[in-house]
Amino acid sequence: MVEHASVDIAAPVASGADAHLVSTGPATSIEASPRRPGALSDELETRLCSLQRRLPWARERYPADEDFWTWFRGELSLIQSLPTTPAERAAYQLRIALMIAERPGTAAIPRAAA
Repeated sequence: MVEHASVDIAAPVASGADAHLVSTGPATSIEASPRRPGALSDELETRLCSLQRRLPWARERYPADEDFWTWFRGELSLIQSLPTTPAERAAYQLRIALMIAERPGTAAIPRAAA
């Protein structure tokens, strides 16, 4: 007869090789926990990162400011159509403003001319 050792995954383990066996609760507890105020949903974060990565491509593809901003507004409309809380909306609007400010060549009026 073979005996199998059992591991109590809920038992606290201070440290060592078995530290990964400590239970942190059901997986849904993390998913169901509320995000901190202003934190973006995964989908919103993914779309904003994608938009930010595509800005250099769009600037090359649409060298005329009018064409670039038409593309940019179209991309933003997809993001703005997602359901958001007021805090999320404020957070993504700030991210968009920072994206525009950080990208050389995306300003409609060059700073030197101002």
